[in-house]
Amino acid sequence: MVCRHLEKNGLRILERNFAARSGEIDIIALDGESLCFIEVKSASGDFAPPEMKVNVSKQKKIIKTAQIYISKKRPSSEDFRFDVVSVTKKGIELYKDAFRT
Repeated sequence: MVCRHLEKNGLRILERNFAARSGEIDIIALDGESLCFIEVKSASGDFAPPEMKVNVSKQKKIIKTAQIYISKKRPSSEDFRFDVVSVTKKGIELYKDAFRT
């Protein structure tokens, strides 16, 4: 469902559930020339919005895993960003460039 939403908005999905020792990245996609490392969070029983659940510890794991992906896959794009997708009853929201290295 999230991948379809991203594709409808012009992103090209490269990988889903890329895993390394350091962690996992839910979706890796291209948005034009930008390589996007995307964490997907959905609403649960608590009051925090899903996008706020990507704390500093989680960000560090995603960054480390992205470094591993880049070293293994050697993508042609040198431009990259970290996005978060929030899934709630209201719909799907993409937060581009949600955090930085």
